[in-house]
Amino acid sequence: MVFQGFKYGMSTMGFPESQKVRYAYSGGAAPAGSLDQVVSSLKTQKVDLILAITTPAALAAQKATESSRIPVVFAPVNDPVAAGLVKTLSQPGGNLTGIRTGGFVAKELEWLNTLAPSARRVLVPHNPNEPSSVAALESLQKAAKQLGIDLVVSEATTPAQLEALFADFPEDVDAILLGPNNLAVAHITDFVRISKERRLPLASVSYDQAEAGALLSFGPDFYVTGQQAAWLAERVLNGVPPANLPVESADLFLGINLNTAASIGLHIPEQLLQHADHIIR
Repeated sequence: MVFQGFKYGMSTMGFPESQKVRYAYSGGAAPAGSLDQVVSSLKTQKVDLILAITTPAALAAQKATESSRIPVVFAPVNDPVAAGLVKTLSQPGGNLTGIRTGGFVAKELEWLNTLAPSARRVLVPHNPNEPSSVAALESLQKAAKQLGIDLVVSEATTPAQLEALFADFPEDVDAILLGPNNLAVAHITDFVRISKERRLPLASVSYDQAEAGALLSFGPDFYVTGQQAAWLAERVLNGVPPANLPVESADLFLGINLNTAASIGLHIPEQLLQHADHIIR
């Protein structure tokens, strides 16, 4: 979705595909171990700019462009300062800038609590190898304490470990929350299936996951995030150094899937629906 939004944004700003810009797309999410190879191949193609989607991809791009200084626009990254991608949000200072999406998971948990107040034990898949997942868990733990919610943290760093979770899913949880965890989000279909089988509210981070069947989403619309990234890329391609372009925050949206609510036996009051940016009926 980020890439599609990026291409659309570029076309609206005078960079239509195949006319003024050509894309060398890696073809989707690459395994963590191959990211360095993917970025290095872009470097040998002498590209003018790299769009790095996710924190691991941005870190690989930063490493690969240390000498060449090829400009990099990342989108999205949870906390680019903590990840070491930029010096500060207002003054990136290097050859990278982009869109940050951090700081919304506490509000995501609040919305889950609002829509499903009886859910007291919330399962959270966690990947300790992903900086975004680590930062999100810290934020969630603070928010959960204030809300009186118990987090059931399930660590998984590989698809096989997630499959083991699906095969032996905890019986004593009341809801599921997916944060900015690329591994978990890539298995949204499996989480939707379990949430409907167990009649568990499922919260996730972006609207396309609500469309896929999550009860609610709160976070960026990745298509819109791609458009935001395109605005930065357009300025870079027109000569503005990334070091002089402040990191921007992604727009955040609340999505509610009423079909899923009905399937798990949950009623969403009309006054809550008025807060939603997107409603799936």
